[in-house]
Amino acid sequence: MIFADSRYNRHDKRSKLPKWILQFLGDQYLNLSTDMALQHCRHFLRLMAQPIDQAALQSVLLTLEEVERMNPRQEGGTETAGEGGAMITEVL
Repeated sequence: MIFADSRYNRHDKRSKLPKWILQFLGDQYLNLSTDMALQHCRHFLRLMAQPIDQAALQSVLLTLEEVERMNPRQEGGTETAGEGGAMITEVL
């Protein structure tokens, strides 16, 4: 995400952002010139464009059996997909 607004330089505005954004929003990324912001974007995109090591990826991802063990199905309930792919479970 690119926050191209000078209001996000203020701590009170930044503190209202979600924690998953704040963890990556260090001081080195605040109040940048356009050239520096483009340089950071280019570096990030080049890093993300690298091939993924499949062995490392498989060590991080869960199998279907592991997911089912972590979240067993509840008997007698109904499940529907909500907005954004969220699963809503109703127990009757």
